[in-house]
Amino acid sequence: MDKKIFFFFYNFTTTHKRFCVAANFIDQICPFVFITIFASFFVYLTYSGLFHKLVLFLCVPLVTLIISRILRHTIKRPRPCQTFKLEGRHSQKGSFSFPSNHAASSSVIAFGCIYISTPIGIVVLGLAVITSLSRLFTGAHYPLDVCAGFLLGAFIAAVGFVGLPIVI
Repeated sequence: MDKKIFFFFYNFTTTHKRFCVAANFIDQICPFVFITIFASFFVYLTYSGLFHKLVLFLCVPLVTLIISRILRHTIKRPRPCQTFKLEGRHSQKGSFSFPSNHAASSSVIAFGCIYISTPIGIVVLGLAVITSLSRLFTGAHYPLDVCAGFLLGAFIAAVGFVGLPIVI
């Protein structure tokens, strides 16, 4: 089923060239957008004196990235472009597919933004969904990779931003 859904997205972008260009652009630009958002919130929290939120805002995404990388190197699922020898679209040789780091990172940052500012966070959450979908349309990941990455980021955000402040 995962492969069937992957090829639905992949074939859609193959037959719709403008959509393919847009998906590739989003895929390339979103990491920089999320770095900028993260840095902006870091500066805001630093100058607002909200150090407890700053520590969480720094640590929770870091934990997400570490867990995501450990899972990747444990599971070692090849990317669809490697499995099916797909040309040109997304060829990250030597990296694994499950879970999607883009989806995990963007979702944990989005939920971190919701923790600090709900209106801005909701907009960032929309960007996280778009970023995650772009990974499907560009052929970088299977749908399960993206869903698992997004949910991993959401789960760690829930524990980190909601659960930890209650305990501490």
